[in-house]
Amino acid sequence: MTQTLADPLVERLAAIPTASLCDAYLKTGTYPAERMVMRKVRPLGSLQTRAAGRARTQQLVSLRDKSRGSVVANRELHFELVDGTRPGDFLVVATAANDLLASWGDILALKAKAMGAAGVVVDGAIRDAALIERLELPMWCDGITMIPQGYGGYSVESVNQTVTCAGVEVQPDDVIVADGDGVIVIPQAEAESIAQIAEEMEAAEERAREGIADGKPLESLYPSRDYYRQTEEEK
Repeated sequence: MTQTLADPLVERLAAIPTASLCDAYLKTGTYPAERMVMRKVRPLGSLQTRAAGRARTQQLVSLRDKSRGSVVANRELHFELVDGTRPGDFLVVATAANDLLASWGDILALKAKAMGAAGVVVDGAIRDAALIERLELPMWCDGITMIPQGYGGYSVESVNQTVTCAGVEVQPDDVIVADGDGVIVIPQAEAESIAQIAEEMEAAEERAREGIADGKPLESLYPSRDYYRQTEEEK
């Protein structure tokens, strides 16, 4: 179920499948599509889950000395991501590259849900998966475990700064769109143009679906390579 948002541009992007947003990147040539699509993260639960929102980020690091961890030495920083969440924020957790430890759990999810988060993506493992799914907070991750992050000495390095999550650079307030195909990042400066191109491509695909329903041959309906090619005006 797509989140109801107060941001008109995010609402437009939320209505477009990530596959079409990826196609729009190919069409515009703004960035290579593979630099904007997060790798390996998958939705928790139903593939029908959809969410979109403005990025609010957190960077986790791994420390040798657990006593320096933010949960011990700076509890306010440790919980700043969720405590500072605005309605419609999409929380992006960049981990310390260790999927054996959970970087997210049900208490964080409960607080994020209460604050109005649109969704969460973690490029590592989570735990309390069944409880999180029951909360109906849209969640993307690359694994599930029962081992807490505190055991490994994870610490929060920064909140709402530029991070690299699942191979993609994410800046605060970028638009994150996620569905059963994965998670894609739309930079603020490109959001309007990507939305416009993707909407046009979606309309073309809808005409193809109508043609199939009318019994037309697929060869006359399926997009050609020109579908992805920039026009002279767009170059």
